Amino acid sequence: MKKVLKIFLALAILILLAIWFFSPQPRPKIKSYNILYLTSDSFNKKHIPFYGYNRNTMPFLSTLAPHAAVFDRMINPSGWTNENLISLFSGLYSAVHKVETRGRNIDPNWTTPIEILKGYGYRIPRLEGWQGDQNHEKLGFDTVEIMHPAEWLTRHGKEGPFFLFHQFLQPHLPYNGYNQDSEIFFRFYSDTLYSDNASRQRIYNTVYTTYLIPRDGSIKFETTDIPAIHALYDGELLLLDREIERTIKTLKELGLFENTIIIIGADHGEELMEHGFVGHASTSRNGTLYDEIVNVPFLIYFPKEIAEGRFIKTQVRGVDVMP
Repeated sequence: MKKVLKIFLALAILILLAIWFFSPQPRPKIKSYNILYLTSDSFNKKHIPFYGYNRNTMPFLSTLAPHAAVFDRMINPSGWTNENLISLFSGLYSAVHKVETRGRNIDPNWTTPIEILKGYGYRIPRLEGWQGDQNHEKLGFDTVEIMHPAEWLTRHGKEGPFFLFHQFLQPHLPYNGYNQDSEIFFRFYSDTLYSDNASRQRIYNTVYTTYLIPRDGSIKFETTDIPAIHALYDGELLLLDREIERTIKTLKELGLFENTIIIIGADHGEELMEHGFVGHASTSRNGTLYDEIVNVPFLIYFPKEIAEGRFIKTQVRGVDVMP
C-alpha cells in the first residue's frame, strides 16, 4: 500500500511540475526605459562633425555623441525609405517581408517588435503621415497624431513608458530650408561658391527647387557645383540639428532624459557628388547602393547607469536594431 501511495505522490508531483512548466510565465519585472528613436531622411554621415566632417553642421548632436555609442558602420539594406523602415521595424530583409514597393504590407499574422513592446505596456504613438501609409499599417503603431515629437512629449511624456519614433524630412531634397530660418540655413552658403552663372542656374533648377533629379543623362553636374551643393545640404543639417535639440531638451525639462534610451539614425543616406550625382533612389528614379546610401549615421545614448560613450567601428545592420 505504501508503495502505491509513493507512486501516486510521485505522479502528482510530476503533474504539478508539468502544469507549472507549461503554464504561461509572468513577464519578468524590468525597469521600463523610455525609447526615443529619431531618424532623418537622406542623411549623409560624411557631413557630420563626429564622423570627421570639417564643418560644425550639427552642434547640438555633437555634444551628445561623446556620451553615446556612435556606430561607424551601420548598414541599412536598401536605398529608399519604405523598404528600409519596414526592415528596421520588423528585423527582416525585404526578401522576407516582401514590402519592396509602395502599397504592400507585411503579413498581418506576424508579431512585430513594436507589438511586443506594447505587450510590456509601452505606448507607441504615430506622429506623421508616412506611418499611416499602406506600407506601415500592420507594424503596430497607434493612430496617427501629426505633431512634433517635442509636443507629444510635453502632452504625454509622463503618462508611462513610451516608444516614440519620428522621422524628420530634412535634409531630403530640395535643399532650400523649406522656408525655415534663413539665418541658420544659409550659414555656410555664399554666392561666391558658384563658378559661373551656368552653375548657379543648374543648382537652382535642381537641388534647390525640386525633389526629383532623374539620373537619365538629362542633368549633368560639374565638379565646380560641389561647394554650393554641400553648403545647401549642410544648411539642412543645421535645421535638422535644431529639431533634434528641441526634442531632447524637452526630455530634459520633463525630467525624462536619464530614463530614456535615445537612438539617432536614418532611413538611408544621400549621394552628394561623390559619384557625380545628387540624391538617392526615390529622387533619381535610378538608385544605387553606394556607401553614401547604405552606410548611415547611427548612435545610441544610454542612461549613465547602463553604459558610457564609445565609438564602434564593427559593422552592424539596421535589421538588428529592434530585435
